[in-house]
Amino acid sequence: MKHQNNTLLILSGLLIITTCSFVYVVFARPRTGSPKLIYDKNQSDGSSLSGAGNVFYQAYIPLLLPVDGMTLKDTVMLQDTTLKKRSLASVVNGRSRLVFRYSSKDCSVCVDSVLKNLEKKFKSKTEKVIIISDNFNDRDFIIKTDYEKPVFAKFDLLDDINGLNMAPIENKNLPFLFVLTPGLQVQKVFLPFKEDLKKLKEYLNYIDKDIH
Repeated sequence: MKHQNNTLLILSGLLIITTCSFVYVVFARPRTGSPKLIYDKNQSDGSSLSGAGNVFYQAYIPLLLPVDGMTLKDTVMLQDTTLKKRSLASVVNGRSRLVFRYSSKDCSVCVDSVLKNLEKKFKSKTEKVIIISDNFNDRDFIIKTDYEKPVFAKFDLLDDINGLNMAPIENKNLPFLFVLTPGLQVQKVFLPFKEDLKKLKEYLNYIDKDIH
């Protein structure tokens, strides 16, 4: 009888050890090789989005939504690379355009990465794209234009305080892209990031098919 009791105790102990080991393997042990999640496991509101995704997520509601769908004033004045003054309406000239808007204060590496991708995508369709920037003065505008050698029409904003009147997204050190319709309506606003050029390429592919 005593031998049977000892056997039962040993079997019970082995069963407990086996059960604990199984629970640890399934639930507790970290799994190597698993893909990293975009969201932190302790967050459910998206506040822990990482990298460029986090910046876009945080900027979407306060910066992008207020300007998406707004109509720009046809009195906004620009000047081309010969310093000839043009109205925004005459630059659009009755057709939808993809606008790349950036500031003299924006990250030059970020701006260059967008320009390279624009040129690669629209090299044979340059009429679809216009570049609008603000600069410290005419000389600064000409020097930067000579350096960039853009294949697209480029314009300098004469009102460097109000810009295109696209508050709150302007003057945030964030270059951005958007479609401007013949009626000067802003559509499909996008924030490009050099850390995630794949999304920029996807956006440009979509816009290329969308505007004619």
